Amino acid sequence: MASPHHDSLTMLAALYSCLGNIEKARETMTAYLKKRPNRNLAIEAEFVGKQWADQEVQERWLNDMKRAGMPP
Repeated sequence: MASPHHDSLTMLAALYSCLGNIEKARETMTAYLKKRPNRNLAIEAEFVGKQWADQEVQERWLNDMKRAGMPP
């Protein structure tokens, strides 16, 4: 089976986090960070701030990224 594109791994990590499967969320985030080692919550916050107007959605996403292990 083909692996998902590395940029879709954040969505997969968020889904695992929402489902309460933090172990799988962290495994997925680790795979993402191998492809994007400089990515962190500050960069992610800047990115989603430009993409999503809804502040609540932004905060939920960033919390999921944090639970999944994205560095600050």
